[in-house]
Amino acid sequence: MKKIHIALLMSGLLSISAYAVGISEQMEKATRLSFQNGILGNVDDNFAPCRLGNELVFYADGQNLYMQCVSEIDSTFSMGKESKRDQASSGDFIMLRLITVPDQNFAYTYVFTPLRNKEDYTLGLGISANYDWNSDYDYESIITKTTWTIKARIPWKGMRTGKTSPFNVGIIINRWMQNDGRSFNYPHLVRSMGENYYRKAFPLSVPVRISRDLDPQARFYYTAKYDLLNKQSYKAIDYTGLDFAFRPQQNGSIKLTLQPDFSDIPMDTEDDVYNTLYKPWLQENRFFFKEDLDLLSGSNSYWYSRNIISPFVAIKYSLIQPQTSLIVLSAKDQKKQIYNGSDDFYNALSIRQKLGKLQISLYAYNRMDEKAEYHNEVSSAKVTSQVWGYHSLSLEFGKSLVRDSLSAKHLSGTAGTIAYGFSNTRHTIDLSGKFIDDTFRADMGNISLINRNTFDASYTNYLNFPKAFISDFSNSLMVTYVADHTTNERIEAYLAFRNQSKIKSTLAYFGLDINCGDESYNGTTYGYQKAFFSLGSIYRPSFAPFIRIGRGRNLVYRLEKQLDYLYCYSSLESVINPHATIKLDVTLYKYDHEKTASWDNEYLFANLDYAINFNTGFNLNLGLRFNDTEVPSSFYDGYFGYYFNSEWQISKAIKLNLGYQSKADHYTYSLEGDPQEYHLYDITSQNIYLKTSVSF
Repeated sequence: MKKIHIALLMSGLLSISAYAVGISEQMEKATRLSFQNGILGNVDDNFAPCRLGNELVFYADGQNLYMQCVSEIDSTFSMGKESKRDQASSGDFIMLRLITVPDQNFAYTYVFTPLRNKEDYTLGLGISANYDWNSDYDYESIITKTTWTIKARIPWKGMRTGKTSPFNVGIIINRWMQNDGRSFNYPHLVRSMGENYYRKAFPLSVPVRISRDLDPQARFYYTAKYDLLNKQSYKAIDYTGLDFAFRPQQNGSIKLTLQPDFSDIPMDTEDDVYNTLYKPWLQENRFFFKEDLDLLSGSNSYWYSRNIISPFVAIKYSLIQPQTSLIVLSAKDQKKQIYNGSDDFYNALSIRQKLGKLQISLYAYNRMDEKAEYHNEVSSAKVTSQVWGYHSLSLEFGKSLVRDSLSAKHLSGTAGTIAYGFSNTRHTIDLSGKFIDDTFRADMGNISLINRNTFDASYTNYLNFPKAFISDFSNSLMVTYVADHTTNERIEAYLAFRNQSKIKSTLAYFGLDINCGDESYNGTTYGYQKAFFSLGSIYRPSFAPFIRIGRGRNLVYRLEKQLDYLYCYSSLESVINPHATIKLDVTLYKYDHEKTASWDNEYLFANLDYAINFNTGFNLNLGLRFNDTEVPSSFYDGYFGYYFNSEWQISKAIKLNLGYQSKADHYTYSLEGDPQEYHLYDITSQNIYLKTSVSF
């Protein structure tokens, strides 16, 4: 094993030799920033000091920020493995977060590993990490018997930065020690602190002026697509597109896309949408719409970009400054034979202004057809204040207006929210009251239920016992009460408890979920109870299993009956080797009731994803999607789909994508008088594509 590590180390040192001189020389010429080293604290042990030392130095010039981090190491140091970009290395790492614009709840994240893997993403308050964002950061990794040194160059280009000099950058440093299973932060912050996680980052003053860069970028692409089912190809003009972007201002950017092709986006996973009153919420996976989503959509459901299925053109302007942010987006959807979407116009506007401790946010959204015979507008104003340290208070009021094409009448509606929050390293409290009347419409959003008042309260505490067998506890209590907005009659009320715990920090984790309450449906009240137990482990990347099982009793809307059911979810993630990973998840529902002509009492759905990645710029992703939900009266017996997407980055300018997608419905039937059962897969779509992208 030592020989392998030495070989990997030598190869890593050889590969960075071209960068080492450049980074070191640039660092020497740059301005050293004033930074007083603090103690990295154990996140799981009330920030007890890290047993190994860490020294950091920062430099800056007009083009880059530089960081030098010298960390002590011992026999527990883990080299990890080589991996594709934005993929975990399964070893020790140093992570740096930069908050370049105060009070925007937005951070750039850079990860540094012993073998020089690259992992970078942006992090917002209301959305998950956005790995589609990439930076041209470089670093060297130098390892001796007692120290691990990182020398990094992080370009300002493409980041939200201040126009004045000096300006402050908030930094958060994290060290993960794989074999100890512990994470150490400086300053002493955790994500559960909400907005305070960003606001209490260490302020690093940058006295140099950031160079202005127009940063023009263009990408032309053509997708040769062929319909294997109908034996036909698509018109070239319909699958030729262009992306263009430039920065006319220090923090302002304009991005334009013409006929973006999303054929290389994986299929959406199969999720539980078989017994719900709510519209499914699909995570946005297209970078053009996902970027700046935290600023554009706020905390409401008035804007949902997945409604824009296949835009012909979309343009976006964003301006991000320390006290002000502005986002404007317009898109024209188009109908294609493979889609059933509309060809409407979509427009969105977001403005945020910081006034002392107040943050004022204004949102406006519009959807309309080409002749404007139909249109829907929504506007909302939100005021947020961070008061008394860890406390926050927010008020929001929204107004909608709609005119349907079949009616000359305009219909208006209102909605509003008041919310209070408290969050520190140990406790989180959230209280909110919302109302939405029976005429509110947001067709560019995702709102399932209207005409209701909703009251939510939740409390979570975090307890840590690093030396105990059960080392980490997280307990949550949630209460919800929903009433009819017009009559004030109760619609739903429930109480939920959740516990999540760890066994020896990394060995395993388990949880308990208990939920009970009642809901009204078609004038009748139904009670429900649910209890689930989960157990999993990420101790070994090569075998990370998880299972969640439970029983419950709830309302089946199609039958309008309360039924007992068994629920089981299991998944397995595995890093097979440094280049291959696999994930499988399966969900089973089984109800204590006989099957009907239109409803299935037992169904299973599953997802399988397999990825092969190489540092040379080639990667391959394969996936399967399956469910066996039956509709006996239609002989329908489920669905099966699969895809593969391959990508080859030939050079910095040229990229090729080859992909294939197939979807099929499954039918089971027998001929009259013939006892034999027949099975038929009816393929509904089957396409293969080759996409060529050229960047300038």
